[in-house]
Amino acid sequence: MFNCQTQESRYRMHSQLDGTVSHDYANIDGREPLWIHPKDAEARGIRSGDLVLVANGRGRAMAGAYVTERVMPGVVVFHHGAWYAPVETKEGILDLRGNSNTLTMDEPTSKLACGNIASTALVEVARWTGERRHVYVFDPIEEAL
Repeated sequence: MFNCQTQESRYRMHSQLDGTVSHDYANIDGREPLWIHPKDAEARGIRSGDLVLVANGRGRAMAGAYVTERVMPGVVVFHHGAWYAPVETKEGILDLRGNSNTLTMDEPTSKLACGNIASTALVEVARWTGERRHVYVFDPIEEAL
């Protein structure tokens, strides 16, 4: 189990600009990168560039592994703001793009403050061995209504 820190990406403001070329600077195979420490990655057979499944009791998302010593062992970093790209699987909904909101709580800090507490979660991370499905959220719409 990892402490997942969801932080803002340097390439966009929340989800703004995710539909532009700005997402190409950090993405791995069209997915949001998940930063993971080399020791944790090695224990799971994960290398930089691999697709990984990030999951907990709230949801499941695919990400691209970025193995780096810039995070502590036991911690993963998953930037927020990726556009949600859900697909139905036999295990339930899977987000193909890497939207960290699928893994965090959607509750305010209190009745008074109503601040966002969706910046951390406990998650499991595993190397993805399934089909490499296409991330469709950036595909052009054929016909506007």
